[in-house]
Amino acid sequence: MKSQAEDGVRRLVQDRLEYFFSTWDGGELGQEDIHQLRVLTKRLRAYLAVYPPRCEDDVTRLTAVLKELASCYSGQRDADVLIKTIRNLIRPLDADQRARFEQLLTGLGSRQDETTISPEETRILLLQCFRQWPSCSLCPEQVMEGVGDIYRRARKKGRKAFRQDEEKSYHRWRKRTKELLYALELTEADYKSTLYWKTLKEFAELLGEYHDLNVLAAALATDPAFTQSAELAEQLLALADERASAYKRKFPEYFNLLFLNSKIPFSPDIALLASE
Repeated sequence: MKSQAEDGVRRLVQDRLEYFFSTWDGGELGQEDIHQLRVLTKRLRAYLAVYPPRCEDDVTRLTAVLKELASCYSGQRDADVLIKTIRNLIRPLDADQRARFEQLLTGLGSRQDETTISPEETRILLLQCFRQWPSCSLCPEQVMEGVGDIYRRARKKGRKAFRQDEEKSYHRWRKRTKELLYALELTEADYKSTLYWKTLKEFAELLGEYHDLNVLAAALATDPAFTQSAELAEQLLALADERASAYKRKFPEYFNLLFLNSKIPFSPDIALLASE
């Protein structure tokens, strides 16, 4: 017999899948479709992360499927992120300066067609994930315990990022922060109205933009599209470094707001998963 919390999680998973299918026409995925698909896979992985250890086999298997599905579209998504990051950086420049980057952006745009999976395979994998979703007795208190574990992992990653002060450490913190953001959706129907969630979302987006800037900086040094235009690459790198430094100065303030306590610093309502 399924528990009320288990039914609640499955309903939310079903709602997320139905929403994605309602916005996608079933054909080749466009850039917004790919973005929404990757968000969906991260969201479902966060839901899986709250399950107790006795469900580990099912959780591990489905998490691997969702990660693999997202990676099939990583080439398209990465090119799109680079383009958007560059456009955001050059927006303050005058029209003549921006025009110098257009050929570079056109070359990156040609990569947005790269993928390793068909739309039908994508649909089948998503439906399989729902049909094979873990069937475990799950009470609301266990969901909250799982969310608490995710919070502590995010807090630990933040402390480690400050100690190491390396991009890869901030990237790991970003992933755990996003996981917490999505896991909190399991706790209450009106989660978006909570100040904690709003602040966490703001910080997750800041960490995401910081990561995108670092990805761009790495590409500027190695990608032929940039190394063949050394002057433009140097200008972009200066803009990216300046923006990344400004973002990074805000991280301690957000840590104090979100992760200063050893336990999650608010008491979310678990009524959503306890209700009939």
